Amino acid sequence: METVSVSGRTISQGSDSLYAYSLVVQTPEKVTQWVKEERNRFAETYATVPVQDKKPGIRVVGFTAMEEMEATLFRWIHRIISVQKKFRVNLEKYNGFPSHTIYLQVRDHRPFQELAREMQILDPYIKSYGCPSVQAEIRPHLVIAEALSEPVYRSAEKEYAQKRFDTSFDVNELVLLRRQHAFDQGKQVSVFGLQP
Repeated sequence: METVSVSGRTISQGSDSLYAYSLVVQTPEKVTQWVKEERNRFAETYATVPVQDKKPGIRVVGFTAMEEMEATLFRWIHRIISVQKKFRVNLEKYNGFPSHTIYLQVRDHRPFQELAREMQILDPYIKSYGCPSVQAEIRPHLVIAEALSEPVYRSAEKEYAQKRFDTSFDVNELVLLRRQHAFDQGKQVSVFGLQP
């Protein structure tokens, strides 16, 4: 295992020491089942590979950190989230990120933006290890299909623009997922409860 000096600290640089973390709102079982079915329906209709999240989630923030930073990060995240109140998520219509992703749109971004703003307190600590800044999700959403070719996206965009969807659920906790590489589904490493 190789060691390097980052910002005056000696850090182990094993192949598994750097992880991508996502703080997410996971959907309740009823919505989870519907999303999985819709993803499979999309994949069959458009001959694509369905999104394979173990449990669909709406990302609040993402960041990169080393495993040795986890204990401190978990304490800080717990302090930030434990004083936040639960909130309601309304998923309404479909939208897309041209020309590769179809998603369900979150109606009210404010609770996500407030949480993301609070999470910025982690930035100095994360940067002190030479890792990039915390990245807030600008448009919170729930992915239906991604990594689409442009022709498939254009065709699906027309169909999904006509579809309507409307459901809501309460968020009582946030889940922190960790993955080693881009093709890793992510493993739940902690759950943080919100105030009632």
